[in-house]
Amino acid sequence: MYRFVSSTHTPLARHARIALFVAGVWAATACAGAPVPSPSAAQPSGEPEFDAPPPATLTIDGAQQLSGIGTYCWSTDELGAICADYFAVPTPADPLPASSSITATLQLAVQTAPTSLSLAVFAVSPEMNLLPDNPDSASWPFPGEYDLRRELRLESRSQFELALDAGLYVFSISAAWEHLGDVNYGFLVEVR
Repeated sequence: MYRFVSSTHTPLARHARIALFVAGVWAATACAGAPVPSPSAAQPSGEPEFDAPPPATLTIDGAQQLSGIGTYCWSTDELGAICADYFAVPTPADPLPASSSITATLQLAVQTAPTSLSLAVFAVSPEMNLLPDNPDSASWPFPGEYDLRRELRLESRSQFELALDAGLYVFSISAAWEHLGDVNYGFLVEVR
């Protein structure tokens, strides 16, 4: 469910990623057998290591949803840096119910505060789901424009408020950590 293109959709970003990929392959083959510094050696002490980005949790009115995991680049001791580019935003198949005035709490599994954290919201319809036969997850195409974009507080537990009209929405969360990497999380919310 991924392809190797930039999630930013710009030709310059795509060429930059391709150049980084080629440089990485060259470095891996040119330096075969040489010791590679641990990418997570600089992680804050006490932070558990994850082999891939761990999911986040969104809570609205006491109901919780575990995120889908989209595009990411993640560093580990064992595997080094692993990257995956998704062509859509993955979410759980069943939406999280909400009223039009939403108070939501985002809980990140990484306890270290992120260096960037943002929310993008866009409306979807069931017909837009790219995985209609999958009972556990859905996948939504990136929109041309977002209905709402905002920065969130740089905390592992962040609360935010917003108001939306009735409908089905994808909440796309982008998070990054200095020594771990970055990840895009997807949540599906139905405003009634």
